[in-house]
Amino acid sequence: VVEEDVQLLVNQDREANFTLKVGQVTQQVEVTATPAALNTTNSTLGTVVGSEQVVDLPLNGRQFTQMILLSPGAVPHEGGQQAAFQVQEGGGGISPSVNGQGARFNNYTLDGGLNNEVFKQTWTISPPPDAIQEFKVQSHSVDANVGMAPGANVNVATKTGTNAFHGNVWEFLRNDKLDAANFFDNFSHSTKPPYRQNQFGFTAGGPLVVPHLYDGRAKRTYFFGYYEGFRSTQGFTEFANVPTATELSGDFSDILTTKPATSNGVPVVDPLGRPVIDGQIYNPYSTRPVTQGVVDPTTGLVANSTGLVRDPFSGNIVPSAMLNSQALTYLHAMYPGANYGPGGNVFPNFTRSSADAVTGNQFAIRLDHNFGNNDTIFGAFYYNKALEDKPCPLPLSCNILNAKGRTVNVGYTHLFSPTLLLNLHYMHMYDDSSFLIGTPAGLALLNSTNNIAIEPVRSNLPYVNQVGLSPRLSGTSQFAVPLGPFHTHAINGDLQKISGHHTLGVGYLAYHIHSFDDGWGLSQNFDQYPSSAIIGPGANAPQSGDGLASMLLNTPSGLFGFLGRTYADTTTLWQGAYVQDKWEASKKLTLTIGVRYDYVPPMRFKNDQDSGWSNNCGCLLITQPFGNAYPFANVRPRYFDPQWREFQPRFGFAYALTQKLVVRGGGAVFVDHGGNLIQETQDDRIAWPWGIGVNKVNLNRGVPDTFFSDPPPATSFFPSPTNPGIPSIFGGANERNQTPTSLQWNLGMEEQLSPSTTLAVDYVGSRDNHLVLNYTDNSPVPSKMGPGPIGPRSLFPYFPEEFAYDTNLGYASYNALDVKAERRFSQGLTFLGSYTWSHCLDINSGLYDGDPIPNPYDFRSIYGRCDQDYPNVLTFSGVYNLPIGRGKQFGSGWSGASNGILGNWQVGGILAANSGAPFTVYIPFDNANTGTGGQLAQLVGNPLPSGFKQSRDLWYNPSAFAVCAPYTFCNAGRNILRGPARVDFDLSLSKDFKFTESKYLELRVESFNLFNRVNFASPGGGAQGSFTNFGGAAGATVGTPNFMEILAAGPAREIQFGLKIFF
Repeated sequence: VVEEDVQLLVNQDREANFTLKVGQVTQQVEVTATPAALNTTNSTLGTVVGSEQVVDLPLNGRQFTQMILLSPGAVPHEGGQQAAFQVQEGGGGISPSVNGQGARFNNYTLDGGLNNEVFKQTWTISPPPDAIQEFKVQSHSVDANVGMAPGANVNVATKTGTNAFHGNVWEFLRNDKLDAANFFDNFSHSTKPPYRQNQFGFTAGGPLVVPHLYDGRAKRTYFFGYYEGFRSTQGFTEFANVPTATELSGDFSDILTTKPATSNGVPVVDPLGRPVIDGQIYNPYSTRPVTQGVVDPTTGLVANSTGLVRDPFSGNIVPSAMLNSQALTYLHAMYPGANYGPGGNVFPNFTRSSADAVTGNQFAIRLDHNFGNNDTIFGAFYYNKALEDKPCPLPLSCNILNAKGRTVNVGYTHLFSPTLLLNLHYMHMYDDSSFLIGTPAGLALLNSTNNIAIEPVRSNLPYVNQVGLSPRLSGTSQFAVPLGPFHTHAINGDLQKISGHHTLGVGYLAYHIHSFDDGWGLSQNFDQYPSSAIIGPGANAPQSGDGLASMLLNTPSGLFGFLGRTYADTTTLWQGAYVQDKWEASKKLTLTIGVRYDYVPPMRFKNDQDSGWSNNCGCLLITQPFGNAYPFANVRPRYFDPQWREFQPRFGFAYALTQKLVVRGGGAVFVDHGGNLIQETQDDRIAWPWGIGVNKVNLNRGVPDTFFSDPPPATSFFPSPTNPGIPSIFGGANERNQTPTSLQWNLGMEEQLSPSTTLAVDYVGSRDNHLVLNYTDNSPVPSKMGPGPIGPRSLFPYFPEEFAYDTNLGYASYNALDVKAERRFSQGLTFLGSYTWSHCLDINSGLYDGDPIPNPYDFRSIYGRCDQDYPNVLTFSGVYNLPIGRGKQFGSGWSGASNGILGNWQVGGILAANSGAPFTVYIPFDNANTGTGGQLAQLVGNPLPSGFKQSRDLWYNPSAFAVCAPYTFCNAGRNILRGPARVDFDLSLSKDFKFTESKYLELRVESFNLFNRVNFASPGGGAQGSFTNFGGAAGATVGTPNFMEILAAGPAREIQFGLKIFF
């Protein structure tokens, strides 16, 4: 039997059933009309994007990962750290959420080898589209050989050489001349920022020939390689809230109101009975005690209650003699003057043109050799390097992202017999993504602010501490986070045996990970409390005071920094194995039964220097003794307990009801290490006593005792072996944390509508358990919530501060209906359409990437919509070779100019629409007085009352949210609101000019957001000229400037021209 034009796709098991009748001995049955390839072998959900779509669809930045979004269940949500540490080339690649799983829960493979960046859990190598043969997105896989992560399994296959030399050269050009202006450029009457982008490169492949020495045609040795360069300078109109010259002189009369501060509708007074006014600045150095019934000698007033009081500044003006010189030096150096808006207390009040400058280069070379019919081997080397100078609103708060990666990949296949196949792979990957300071402010400023004693100077980068000026003003950024180098080695083997109706498979993986990451810097926060009214024992009026005034008065509210050994140098050896049987129980029924097992020991720190706090024992866990260690210390060989029970059963079935209709279903268990394996060492890397995590909060709420001009020296935080004292705990974790587990199931049908078109409908569900949560530990227990210092009311009162803590009590659920219509390339047309109707619920959408947890004693209080909960997602993509020109339906007889102008046109497009991202409403201060961040607002009304019309100025009713009673947590849930829907249409138009059959020139024009729709971000998004990461969790904060106003929009229409030469 001969079946022609068989299309075998990446990671596909292709089944062909024929009915044979007795005939002549030499008779050959030839099948010439190939039916659509229904998936009749398993229930894995998968979407294949072939080479035609990869190269012909309009891709902004030519990043293949954007096409993951064409798969059902994929939504454009990626973790904050993924977006921050990923160089954005053009439209930028994306690591989306697929079928409810977090963006960190994806696994990437390249030519059969692992392609994972282990910190962000994204890809390391992103080949240009012209080098990709095809790729496939799989989820809910029942194949036991698929592991590593419970989200999408993204498989990329690059092109290989053939007996003929072939390749192409390309140049893509974009600039601002044809692009539309961003909405906020027009809104602010700003000049359209400049933009220049070039993407250029080539591919080449063929037989490996060395004249007179080696002939790859005869030896069956082939090569393929590519190079691509990327150069981009994209301007942005940035906005910020900066101090005014009047405020820097001490005059805060512009923020003073006549409105009395209230709590639950009751006017707030201090212990002397004086009313507190919104925006009033108080003198922290006037703080003094008063006693009920006793006359205060300063004011002559009789105290109504016992406590501390402060006096307001007359006219809200701080005397110039009280303005701290170091603070003024810092503020004048780091903040430019206001230059936008009507002036006064109206924000934003500063704008500037900033640029995102990217330089990238990548290349690869691949060799394939066939020893014979039974043995093949290939080897490949991939390399990329990209440098991004990121835009920023404040000139001295910019950062540089330097990303480097290189991979060696070797594969060997041996066919023992027609029924026994062996595949072996080796992969080595190096990756380094360092987030460094782009414009260090300099040692002189560091000295002038008296922070040299505590602020480290590393890698010859002297820089000053960053500050926050909440809640009104923009903060500065001066933090360095070197991520890498990461070295990984993977060896995996798969053996497949066909025995009758059974296809048996076994495999093994050894994956060694060596991770190094670091981060250092000092942050001082200045909020309103050090300059606010004191209204009771340990209670301040949040409506009074101001962060800028607190800084000018030399009184920080918080101190945060990393000192000493701040890096994590860790290793582990991941081992996995599986066994599986694909059983063709009948001509109509195929069953897949398998089990996978992975064992991943906890990451081991270099020199076994690891420590952290455990709530289980109420003690410090430390991996080696330290002198006369803290009496609560517990020495153990490893911080985390190993997890041995990681069996992952798989079951799936596919039943062909008819030749054109198949029913599929299955269930699988996945464990996830990759999503948090490196991240869970982040808190432990600041391991006492070798490293110190400084985390002082709620400072100067009473009598001032900590000052910006005189921070404690670094040596004061480190213990001595003879007298270690109380540990300075930066973080801790439940040492018994279990591995995150996902139980997944799906049931659906697929029908062949035509010889090339299929329609699939699937119900998809999952339940995730043991998800890692990060929260603020050592906060006051519920029975002790109230006024006063936090320490005495905390869970462990012998520690003076809170610290970050990891536990695995998170869980999530996901249910969806996926619909996919697909047409394989036939008669010049291919398309892929998908629609997903879904609902996702969880406690927190990702370790370090999700929302803060305000109440660590009630995780369920923030159980709500996932950050990746997009109820409706629609995508449609297609490529159509217009039937016009010589030899085609229209103009078949054309020649010369007619065919040259009107023939050989092709159109491609991508339509993407979703119902918008959810977001949360916060309050801007620690209302509960627990030291925890991310406290939610109080819902007091209807966010969308009758007659309310949503607009950019007010997306929801701001009066529906308020601040709840002091020392309580408010009632508004997490992610209860939703931002604007997004609709985007991209179009490509291309024409081929044929020289010969294999040599031709292609001209392309591509438009992104063709109809120039304004895709607004959610309220609370940054006030900047571009907002391209629509998946980023956004928020809105009660009482802050522009509450419920939308201040960011996605890119306007962009146009790109391309030229390709094929040979």
